[in-house]
Amino acid sequence: HTPTHPHTHTPTQEQRRATAAAGGSKRAVGSAMDSSSSSSSSPSNSTMTTTSTQPTGVETVGDDGMVIAVQGCAHGELAAIYASLAECERRHGFRAQLLLCCGDFQAVRAATDLNHLACPPRYRALKDFHLYYSGEKVAPVTTVFIGGNHEASNHLQEIPYGGWAAPNIYYLGHAGVIRFGGIRIGGLSGIYKRHDLRYGHHEGRHGRPFSEKDIRSCYHVREIDEFRLSLLRPDRLDVFLSHDWPQGITRYGDLRDVFRQKRRCTDMLEEMSSHTLGSPMGATLLHLLRPRYWFS
Repeated sequence: HTPTHPHTHTPTQEQRRATAAAGGSKRAVGSAMDSSSSSSSSPSNSTMTTTSTQPTGVETVGDDGMVIAVQGCAHGELAAIYASLAECERRHGFRAQLLLCCGDFQAVRAATDLNHLACPPRYRALKDFHLYYSGEKVAPVTTVFIGGNHEASNHLQEIPYGGWAAPNIYYLGHAGVIRFGGIRIGGLSGIYKRHDLRYGHHEGRHGRPFSEKDIRSCYHVREIDEFRLSLLRPDRLDVFLSHDWPQGITRYGDLRDVFRQKRRCTDMLEEMSSHTLGSPMGATLLHLLRPRYWFS
């Protein structure tokens, strides 16, 4: 295959609703989690998506009516996330068959991994993933995640093309696509930084230790990731995950509500006003691949 040249396709109404839900104000409907914007660093920005008589915000996808839960930034709080899903089941009687996480998963296996976590030292904590990695606990629902900009870079760099990070917890890699129960899911890990686009994923290769710069550049997306995903045929993906919002996506959501929620984030508001907020790479892939749903 040869890459398809990006075009100026306008998202459909369905795509606008789905993406705005992911990029505007994700809501945990019928769960123990509070609603928040997808850019929040709290593990409470979770949503479930519906086309049936399920509670609002719960979606059944595919011929078998699969229920999929979507979490924004997890920040290692797996126990709270799984408890919220259990509360949804207790209150409403439906059970999620799949949990999708949109980055900042923080798959920290042991205290040594904290040295490769790109965040201020006061925020470095072991959290919950190590319990699932060691087998002490098992994820109650199949969990699929992408990387964000707060990750144990050394761990995820060991599985760059994706793989099982722990029993029942799957990492999509730098850029990957999987099929789960008839649902085709794609994802792009990391955040957009123009100065690193044309470098390969060189960090930590061949046993080389991570420098302070490597710990951060490790989660920057690369052109090769975009190229690999651009080879996919359009309209074939059911769900796509990214950590960055696609650039310009705020035009399709409730912009007034986003301004209200983020009124103290002056830099973000300026970027929204100038339509520079988000990833241009994500925008290209959104218009090119046209997935049914895009969550960020």
